[in-house]
Amino acid sequence: MSSSKKSSGERSRGSGGYAFLAVFVAIAAMLLFFGVAVYRYKTGTEVGAALGVITGTVGTILGGFLGVQAGASGKREAEEARRQAEAARQAAEERATALAAALEPDKAVYVLNTVGRPSGLASMS
Repeated sequence: MSSSKKSSGERSRGSGGYAFLAVFVAIAAMLLFFGVAVYRYKTGTEVGAALGVITGTVGTILGGFLGVQAGASGKREAEEARRQAEAARQAAEERATALAAALEPDKAVYVLNTVGRPSGLASMS
């Protein structure tokens, strides 16, 4: 892995600008609603009830957003790993083909019978 590639933590922090903004906006909204509730309602029970509705809603929306962000990050990492594995498989297949082409036919038959042949290969005996 080259030094220019970012770790998964660095990638999530780099693309997490929206997540940070969303958390900041959520906290600001809850503080604003707290101020409005304290000004509008006189008892702690009324303030708590009003804030419970707001914090529950904001928390649910924020949790959903952050969950989608985490899922998208995991999907990107899985797709990159799959792409690398596919490239490695293709390189190994090309190398094996080149090595098999260099063998004498009777040795190729022996190797295929010893190791086993891929399902699409016809019998060479």
